[in-house]
Amino acid sequence: MVADKNENVTCTSFYTIKMARLASGYSELIACNILGMSMNELKHIEEDSSDLTIARAQQMSSLYEVSIDSIYFGKNNIT
Repeated sequence: MVADKNENVTCTSFYTIKMARLASGYSELIACNILGMSMNELKHIEEDSSDLTIARAQQMSSLYEVSIDSIYFGKNNIT
């Protein structure tokens, strides 16, 4: 199906936490310093964000300038 030129077409993108960090241009070290966490904690979150608290998710979403609705929460199976 081809969209009519007058139709609104919505494209949804999802980011892993790591993809959001990389897209925003933050290194692991800088992100850790701003977020107040260790490198090990960030690496764990980037590998599996399924147990991320709402407060931490909001903090990371704000820092990385990515809508919290477009972040994938779960195991990162992308290498």
